Amino acid sequence: MCVYFNMDFESRLKTFNDCWSTVTYITPFDMAQAEHLLVGVVLFVQESMMTIKGHMNTFRDWPVSFLEPRDMAKAGFFYTGDRDKVVCFKCLKEFDRWEKKDPPMGEHMYHKPTFPFVISYKNF
Repeated sequence: MCVYFNMDFESRLKTFNDCWSTVTYITPFDMAQAEHLLVGVVLFVQESMMTIKGHMNTFRDWPVSFLEPRDMAKAGFFYTGDRDKVVCFKCLKEFDRWEKKDPPMGEHMYHKPTFPFVISYKNF
């Protein structure tokens, strides 16, 4: 079993990667959703998703050609690897079934208008 408690981010990241090297059927996000190692995994997911670069790293196999991964990441989303489903790194709202007319931040604003991340974007 991997131990994440009382580790700095870099140490957790290395341990997490070592632990996950043979697991291909479930992602760290799935583990967090299932509440496995809740404290360690959730903190790892949150810390790794706090930057646009962290979000961008999830869009390697993004299947939607009409939406740029950078725009999705700037809207606070990370890609789940499931069809076109993305999740907000902070509010954990899921979005999918994207259409050409859907602006990523516009959709986030529409569905979560009182969410602080969206409000701060509107005020920027």
